[in-house]
Amino acid sequence: MHFKDGNGNKISPWHDIPLKSGEHFNCLIEIPKNTKPKMEVAIKEEMNPIAQDVKKGKLRDYHGPIFWNYGMLPQTWEDPNVTHKETNCAGDNDPVDIVEIGSEALAQGSVEKVKVLGALAMIDDGELDWKIIGIRAADSLAAELNDIADVEAKCPGVISGIREWFRWYKTPDGKPLNAFGYEEKALDKKFALEVIEETHDAWKKLREGSTDKGKLWGRQGSALVTRFKELYKTCVCVGSVFHARMRPEERMTLRAVRDEMRLRKKGIARFNKRWRSWAQNRVRQFRLPLPVTLTSDTALMDANYITACVQKAAALRKHDVKLWFGYSNRILELREELQPDQLGYIMWGYGKSSFLDASFYREILPTIKEQVPNFQSHALMSLMWCLKRIRWHDSHLNRAAAQHALDSIEALRPSDFIKVTNALAQLGLRDTGLREALSRVAVPKLEETFAQQFRDAVNPVTIGRLWNDEVTAYLLERFRKIFITARPMHLLKAYESAVVCRIQRPQVWRMLSKDSKSFYVRLSQRHIADKGKEPCQLHWDVSRHLADLGEAHRNSFRWGPLYIDIGLEQIEVDERRRCVMVDGPSSFFY
Repeated sequence: MHFKDGNGNKISPWHDIPLKSGEHFNCLIEIPKNTKPKMEVAIKEEMNPIAQDVKKGKLRDYHGPIFWNYGMLPQTWEDPNVTHKETNCAGDNDPVDIVEIGSEALAQGSVEKVKVLGALAMIDDGELDWKIIGIRAADSLAAELNDIADVEAKCPGVISGIREWFRWYKTPDGKPLNAFGYEEKALDKKFALEVIEETHDAWKKLREGSTDKGKLWGRQGSALVTRFKELYKTCVCVGSVFHARMRPEERMTLRAVRDEMRLRKKGIARFNKRWRSWAQNRVRQFRLPLPVTLTSDTALMDANYITACVQKAAALRKHDVKLWFGYSNRILELREELQPDQLGYIMWGYGKSSFLDASFYREILPTIKEQVPNFQSHALMSLMWCLKRIRWHDSHLNRAAAQHALDSIEALRPSDFIKVTNALAQLGLRDTGLREALSRVAVPKLEETFAQQFRDAVNPVTIGRLWNDEVTAYLLERFRKIFITARPMHLLKAYESAVVCRIQRPQVWRMLSKDSKSFYVRLSQRHIADKGKEPCQLHWDVSRHLADLGEAHRNSFRWGPLYIDIGLEQIEVDERRRCVMVDGPSSFFY
């Protein structure tokens, strides 16, 4: 009996069926109640089908029927290389067996959810062969049985019956009686769970290749390659990145594939020759995919997964309106379950995607207002960045964000502080008290940011709209200090600041304009092509900043045309190519 998944692909019941399903364990029924054929998962055959045991060329049967449903726990393995301390016996090299004591006969090959009740430590031919005792979760007796003591009380004779059946069942073949460890006692549920956890860890080591597998099927990487092949067939290529179409319940499988294929180079090295090249070529292109591409799948998402989906879709610039509406509806359904940081990251995704749905923002923002005081540093920055991108002006939310930034000023990273205050400035924080309070704590944070990354400290709107005169004076002095060594594009930011706040802070422009000639000279020397080469193309941002500065120079202060000799013959703005064309020695002016 072979097993297939929902797509019709063969799977291994031992390796591919998960051990747990919620609070219950999965049990694969090999031998139904009151039957005699000795059926078992063939652990040495490819894909581990259920097959009847064969001895000396003949199919094997028990000499009498077994009175309970008998099966195995997937993703467990009794390691023959490890000796158990209490019994002084090694494992029997099989998955862990389970005896299901429910009232109904279960179909062979069915996967049932069971409650674990206890365990027996059977010793068979000197090997430890655990027998887990459990009951199907849907059985009529399941509600009354929670531990091995309940079985003794509610079902007298069952434990002793199981013990004696397995003690005697091999004697008709001339073999000795089987023994039991732990003084033949039935061990409680807590102990049984420890056994399952231990054997599950042993199975993991088997799959990783850190344990000798002998002749067992499931060589390291075989299931991984099979799964990767299946996913690769469903992939959609966006640029050089492959994104698999899959449902949320498959995400852990895919994440495991991604981790194994990309990060475990030893695993890739152990693939056979045919698959090694195939895997290595595609691993370079494979990324954690956009897990959901169908709107209908959003109903299956939990809070963690919807957050991951929004972030991934935003990062991929996936502008699928139906998909984003599906995300929005699910987020609104889960808003009470979403953690503060998840809300921040979700808002970052919406800002990145530029998805504008006013009704969604109106409904989600009240929840965000309540949670803002609990936001971590990065989540607060993500929220404010989103509001800035979508230009959502909410005075109450702005005040709450500003107050939270002040309350958590010690924990707030300098770069996040700068981004939050930049957003507050652009959204128009009108509370004079909060603006003054932010200005009082700004200088240390600005100093740290200047030391780390000058670009983030210079925003074209914050000087004129947020900071007080003291902070503005600090910024001017800081600009002067770094003028000689700063990168030209960073200095353009400073000039842009002067353009934006030329009326409110004219001294900014006056200070920066003193150094304009040397600035333009440095800029031209950086970008002008060598003699004999094609005219160089300045970035469009450069030309835009130059034009803005010219307008500020001519219109705001009436200082007349500004002539700067920087050795240019001509300069023109090519609208079609969005660049500035520069060639030869001469001069230009605004």
